[in-house]
Amino acid sequence: MDALCVDPSLTATQLLAHMPVYLARSERLVILWGPELLSSALCVAQLLCWRLLGGAARDVDIVPVAEDAQGLEAVMASADVFHVRRVVSSSPQILEQVRVFTTMLTEPACHALLAIFMPALRASCALLAREFGRSGPSAGHPDVPVRRMRSRGQTAGLSPQLPQLAFPPE
Repeated sequence: MDALCVDPSLTATQLLAHMPVYLARSERLVILWGPELLSSALCVAQLLCWRLLGGAARDVDIVPVAEDAQGLEAVMASADVFHVRRVVSSSPQILEQVRVFTTMLTEPACHALLAIFMPALRASCALLAREFGRSGPSAGHPDVPVRRMRSRGQTAGLSPQLPQLAFPPE
């Protein structure tokens, strides 16, 4: 999806510099969440940047990317074992940006910012798992609805040291 949103001629350093601008101008964030998403430093940086720019949970759609129930388990397992120190990238600049985020915010605060996505991920995976149970693999099938994340104004475990990031009531 990034390829549809950014200039493909940008280097990793340029992409990183432009990322806040792209995200700040975005009204919605669609996350195609596969098992490798949280191991990618660029993806983690994008999610953190979205949240730091005031991105609200109600403006996020999560689409689990899996071919079967076992793939969904891998998606959830990757989220359950996530730690910001385990992210990887071929770009040292992107790794450095993630390190800057963790230095500025602390690792627990980074984890709290990303934890806001977990309820919607679980709900989307459960919905797709039921679909798999009925008709086999259906990832990408147009009849499989995307579960929209709703916050109802709650901070869902956000650290109290970051009150400016709490979601406004709907």
